[in-house]
Amino acid sequence: MEDRCDILRTSLQKTAVNISRIAALTDGFSGADLKAFCAGVLLELLRDGDASLVLQDKEQITLLFENKLKAFNCTTYDLSALTNFENEHHLA
Repeated sequence: MEDRCDILRTSLQKTAVNISRIAALTDGFSGADLKAFCAGVLLELLRDGDASLVLQDKEQITLLFENKLKAFNCTTYDLSALTNFENEHHLA
């Protein structure tokens, strides 16, 4: 969980979001998933013009991130296919 917290802190450093709460809810996310999720939510806030109202309100920004998690699809990996690819290409 500490690795997720570090990635979230870096990605959300100028917001008041509850990092530990979001980290707890993102178990199983890769680093790329976390970065994509954070960037997507922040870009949506900027696009919709709501950023200044929400970014520094800890309750509101955390709730927004929690709600966005419900619709976010993590990248799924077929580990056996990756292992086969690595073996075939002598990468392992």
